[in-house]
Amino acid sequence: MIGAIVLVALAIVFIPVVLDENQTRPRDFKVEIPEKPVISLAPIDRPKQPSLAVASSNDNQSGPKPDSPSHETGDSKTSKAELFDESGMPMSWTLQLAAFKEQPNAEALRDNLRKSGYNSYLKIDRTRQPVLSRVFVGPELDYARLLELQKKLKKELQLEGIIVRFLP
Repeated sequence: MIGAIVLVALAIVFIPVVLDENQTRPRDFKVEIPEKPVISLAPIDRPKQPSLAVASSNDNQSGPKPDSPSHETGDSKTSKAELFDESGMPMSWTLQLAAFKEQPNAEALRDNLRKSGYNSYLKIDRTRQPVLSRVFVGPELDYARLLELQKKLKKELQLEGIIVRFLP
């Protein structure tokens, strides 16, 4: 009985709404779509990789470092070539100063370097045992600048460090 009353009340409310022709929307829509725009594409030249040649080392080293970039021959201002990786991105370098088993020691060195104005960061190597926390300074696009920084930090902190390729 109550169900019948509810159904009748709903019918009284909704049947006039459904059957009212004044509220129906017109079925004919006029849609205006603009024409496809004409876009002219300018050709973009890919940067050309400079020709590279191995420079002779004037330092008192036994030979070139395996991670060191090659240099162009020519004018001293253009002698340092930007090297590009396989994807066309410039290669950057970073200086690994130390590796610690104890992460608080690595964080202390990193904080000390930051207080001294160096851009330093940690990478934690969990792939081997014991887990190592490595302290880095960098990255730099200019390998020569990183060599100077390596010498400076060796004098200041007595840490030689090694220059490695920066991989984010």
